[in-house]
Amino acid sequence: MDDKPGNEDLPTNETKGRALHPVLRQVALIPEEQVGDGSWLRQIFHPAHLPLTTRHSLSYARLEGGKQTRPHSLEQSETYYLLAGRGLLHVGEQAFPLEPGSICWVPPGVRQWLRNEGEESMEFLVIVDPPWTPEGDSAENCSEG
Repeated sequence: MDDKPGNEDLPTNETKGRALHPVLRQVALIPEEQVGDGSWLRQIFHPAHLPLTTRHSLSYARLEGGKQTRPHSLEQSETYYLLAGRGLLHVGEQAFPLEPGSICWVPPGVRQWLRNEGEESMEFLVIVDPPWTPEGDSAENCSEG
């Protein structure tokens, strides 16, 4: 079990070690760290870090005003859901404008990056399916799909 704040009282099944009940977390209590693409991330649910049966990972992320992430690709698919701010999501040769409520699915292996077009932070949720792994996150081997 992960001893980081925000992981308290996760019910588990003794035989399989995985949660069989709803799991509630408070995003504000999850430690934030700057990740390889330059954004700030709070890992909400990831089966490698919590006793969950989920087949995806879910993170809360933010990108500071006027900044952009480093171009990268994932071996997994990635879904972005914008909560606050405005910007552009570059996927291959296309750029998609994002505003609160925008959601975009990015296929595996496609070069992508975000650009915050405003002064305020962009805040967004990221779903990676199957769960994100460091080995599957790369600036190389990006197709322009």
